Order: sequence, then structure tokens, then C-alpha cells
Amino acid sequence: YDTPGKEYCLHTEVATACCFCGGGGEDTTPSSPMTSPMCVDLKPGGNWGAGGYTCDTYDTPGKEYCLHTEVATACCFCGGGGEDTTPSSPMTSPMCVDLKPGGNWGAGGYTCDTYDTPGKE
Repeated sequence: YDTPGKEYCLHTEVATACCFCGGGGEDTTPSSPMTSPMCVDLKPGGNWGAGGYTCDTYDTPGKEYCLHTEVATACCFCGGGGEDTTPSSPMTSPMCVDLKPGGNWGAGGYTCDTYDTPGKE
């Protein structure tokens, strides 16, 4: 084999079990659920946003401030606001997970790591 350390990939048991040979399995650990876009408060219009007032100023029990259009359209707690347009991290492909090599290749505690590093056997 022309790539040092890959000679073990010629053996089916190692090739199908080990990621470094192109085998292995996919990580089936559940990932965090997809979340909907994050709401961000906007600056309330008119005098509602003057003097440093923000949506946090009007977020009180009872939500009576949501009756005012300027607050209702600007504030997430009223169902208004805007979407966070910060780019999210790119989608990643599933992670490869080494499997236990079959037969004697996985005996005695040998794993894919054993065969991935020349001279480690």
C-alpha cells in the first residue's frame, strides 16, 4: 500500500470498521433539536423608544403595553420584534465512529487506533 499506516485497510475487518480506512459507522447520538429563528426586540417607535426606553421597559406582567401598536410591533414578548439574522454555523456531516474490528483484529483490546498508527501494533 502506498500510504504509510493504511496497509491494514487491505484487511476487510479493519477496512469496514475503521474511519481512517473509509469504514466505520455514523454517530447516532441525538443532536440538539432545530430551533426556530431567534426573535430580537426592535426599538419601539415614537416616544415609546425615546429616552433609552426599550422593550425590556414595557415587559411587565399582564402585557398591557402590548395594546400599543409601537410596543406590540417592536417587542418579542408581544409577538412582534424581528428575526435574528446572525449567520448560524454551517451544517456538518455526520461524525464517523470507529466500530470494533471483526475476528482476531478486534481481539485483545485492539481497536482501530491500534491499526491507524504505524509501529503501534
